[in-house]
Amino acid sequence: MKLLHTDTVSYMSQPLRQRGVSLIELIVFMVVMGVIAVALANSLTIGLRAGSSTAELTQAQQIAQERMELILGQRQRNYFSGFTATNFDPCGPPPAICTPVKTGFSVATSFTANFDGNNADANYSQVQVTVLSNTGTQLVQLTSVVAEY
Repeated sequence: MKLLHTDTVSYMSQPLRQRGVSLIELIVFMVVMGVIAVALANSLTIGLRAGSSTAELTQAQQIAQERMELILGQRQRNYFSGFTATNFDPCGPPPAICTPVKTGFSVATSFTANFDGNNADANYSQVQVTVLSNTGTQLVQLTSVVAEY
């Protein structure tokens, strides 16, 4: 019986393999992750400051809804034939029936007569209410198409 010759190396003659992480590698990893975390936190903070808050958007939505309801009430009071660009918004010149707009907001309204999507139709008008922040940023825009029925 012939034995195959194999080179065997004693485990005792080789240095032990390193396993795990050295202290320096751990410190470097922690510093890199810390820098990434700080950068991420700063970008999120800047993004939150630049955006509108939920409370601000909710107030703007309420203001726009209130104005739209007053305008649609004006349409019911004046009927469609009396609902024109000069009198569609009851918050216009005195005697205005609207409450003052909350500080930090402004409201713009527009009226488009003869509106039916892409076609001109005298039986339809479009009313738009836009609420802006004090910086001029559009917060909410409501649109309603009013028909003669």
